[in-house]
Amino acid sequence: MKNISLILNFILLIAVAFLYYRTFNNSSNNETVQEANSEISIKDLSIAFINSDSLFANYKYYVVVGAKLDEKRIKLQQEYTRRAEGLQTQIEDYQRTLTNLTIAQARAVEEDLGRKSQNLRPY
Repeated sequence: MKNISLILNFILLIAVAFLYYRTFNNSSNNETVQEANSEISIKDLSIAFINSDSLFANYKYYVVVGAKLDEKRIKLQQEYTRRAEGLQTQIEDYQRTLTNLTIAQARAVEEDLGRKSQNLRPY
């Protein structure tokens, strides 16, 4: 058993040494990397500046999408306002009828209103 372990360790040592030699002494691989680095020069690189204000002002798609987003924002704001007013009405109704409710009913209504309030809050 000891001999098998020793033989396997020796084979693995030879394999690692071979891979190490092949990786770091492969001159053709190093030349390829150097050629790739030399192909890119500073002259090949260019910088482009974009005036985003002019782009947005003259780009019709931006205007169309902006209008759609504004409509969606207005609809969401209206729905939020409607839901907030509905919740406020429910809270006022709860406060008026609080004296007529049992403790268990009052807790149930408070929990329900609390859940609705948390669902209404923006993220």
